[in-house]
Amino acid sequence: MPNPVSLDVAFVPGEMPPLEGTVAVVLDVIRASTTIVTLLDRGCQSIGLAESVESARVVARTGSGVLLCGEVGGLPPYGFDHGNSPSEFAQLDLTGRHMVMATTNGTAAIRACAGAAMVLVGAAINANAVIREALQFLRQFDRLLIVCAGRDGRFVLDDAAAAGYLCHIFLNEAKVRSLPVAESNSAIAAYRLYHSYPNLLAAFNDSDSAKALYPVRLERDVSYCAKTSISKRVPQLAAEAPEHWHDRAGVYLA
Repeated sequence: MPNPVSLDVAFVPGEMPPLEGTVAVVLDVIRASTTIVTLLDRGCQSIGLAESVESARVVARTGSGVLLCGEVGGLPPYGFDHGNSPSEFAQLDLTGRHMVMATTNGTAAIRACAGAAMVLVGAAINANAVIREALQFLRQFDRLLIVCAGRDGRFVLDDAAAAGYLCHIFLNEAKVRSLPVAESNSAIAAYRLYHSYPNLLAAFNDSDSAKALYPVRLERDVSYCAKTSISKRVPQLAAEAPEHWHDRAGVYLA
């Protein structure tokens, strides 16, 4: 029998254990990770994850035709081409476009995981695909860590429930594959939290992340983020960005 795979959840990036030899799946389900998956689905060639709004502006100025997207307090920063609305991006043709992105929580969480062996961007909309991709990497590594972006460094219900949903899928896949799993207490808690709700939308509607969007009339994003496995896209963080814009593809640190 193979050695058990470790399944762990960090409810905020500050709870992450050492990342060496770990496959990390990062969630900022409302909304950055859902947006990243949607951007690539709509044909976006590359997404640079900036450290801050100002650094995003600086990076974008180095490439002709580069678009800025992101949010502060849920809304697009001044001068940005787009906000952080996955339901908006789902209606656009972004074939071949390059984005530089800065958000309050999600881009920082992905950047914080850069030391992991593999970093995948997860959401409810690509849940099945991201778990199956993680299982491919777990042939080489033996630790799966689901990292919740949280909100301003604190636990947030939407990411935790989505983490529980990913744990649910992973455990089902592991059972089918006769793969032993060692679950951490936080993975068990996330799994049970997910199963305490009738569906993800109900959990999301209880979250501070969703409640912050209703006053700015972005409630359509909440229902979009709660859709499950409508995408087969699995964004993976690249080791580094190529020097020339036309060569850039996928997700990278800007």
